[in-house]
Order: sequence, then structure tokens, then C-alpha cells
Amino acid sequence: ISTPSSLLAAVNRALLTGADGQFTPFPVGAGRELKPTVMLRDRIGGLWIGTQDLGLLHIRQGRLRRFGRSHGLSGDFVVSLVEDREGNIWAGTLNGLDRFRDVAVTRLSVEHGLASDTVLAVQARKNGSVWMGTVAGLQEWRDGRLQKNVFPTTPPTGSVGSILEDARERLWVSSGLGLFYLTSGDSIQAVPEVPPGYVHAMAEQAGRTV
Repeated sequence: ISTPSSLLAAVNRALLTGADGQFTPFPVGAGRELKPTVMLRDRIGGLWIGTQDLGLLHIRQGRLRRFGRSHGLSGDFVVSLVEDREGNIWAGTLNGLDRFRDVAVTRLSVEHGLASDTVLAVQARKNGSVWMGTVAGLQEWRDGRLQKNVFPTTPPTGSVGSILEDARERLWVSSGLGLFYLTSGDSIQAVPEVPPGYVHAMAEQAGRTV
């Protein structure tokens, strides 16, 4: 693989970098002797290195990640690499074929305004929002931001156990304090017929919430 100023070469037991005929070991830092088999430079500048017994190495912006059988890769001996037109990386091993996709992950925590880091239930609603039940209450994710805690509780008795949106788009919420539902104005209505105690799961059948 060539770069603007150097060349990377995979040999039997080393990865070398060099220019003008001078080569030195490329610092990978995998912690073991490197036995490279194949390399790929992807469209965003990441370097993928297949090996004989360490699986697949990925280097980007100075950060090294390793993917082996213990991480879900089909095998530790990588024999081929290719990038498709969608930017997916395909790795062929002696045991199968693996695909890597660059998927963005958004993390929410108390640092971002979540009532608690312990989330016990999640419900996506028809209006596009997502509701999260935590040990400290019920919160909504809407328009790219967390809304206020509409159902503040005190753990452990008040922890939200399960959430359900029914066909009428009402949101049902269970906690150690009992069963509740939210009206269109997000006010909380208790269901006195259901005694206090966790409802671990809810489902709707034949137009009735059960």
C-alpha cells in the first residue's frame, strides 16, 4: 500500500514502512509478533491489516482495534479484504466472510440529562419519539434532545418496569407503585384496579391492553 510519502509492505512476519528503498518495522503495537497476510486502505484513511493468527487489525487516527474470533470474527486467519461502494469492509477468513459497517452510536447518560443511567425499558412511539423508563422516572427523547422527566420516582419502588404504546397512542407505564398511563397532555393517570407491584411486560391484543 502506498501513501503520499511512504510505502507499506507486508512480509512473512512483519509490516514494513519505507521510502527511497529504506524500510523499517511499522509500529502496530498489537502486543504479539505480527504475521500480516493482506492490507487495505479504506476511503476515509483507515488501515485494515489481515493476519495469520491475530484476526483483523484496524488503525485509524493513531488508534488500534483488533477483531478476532473472541470478538465475533469468523476466524483469526484473514485471507482477503475488500471495500464495497457503500463503504462496507468485507473480510474473508479461513472460516467464513465478515462485513464491517461504520455505524454511529449515540450514548445518553446522566451527563446528557438522563434521569438515571439505569434504563429498564424503552418504547418507540408512532410520533417518532422514544420513551425511556429508568429507576428515577420516565423520559422522552424527541427532536434530538431529552425532554423533562415526566414521571419522577424514587428507586427502588418507583422504578419504571415496562412501557407500552397502545393502538390509541396512549403510553402505559408500570412501576413498583402500580400501573399508569399518560394522557395527551402527558399527565399521569393511575389504574386503581391494578395493585402496586411490577408489571414486567405488557402487550395489546384484540384492541385491549393487557
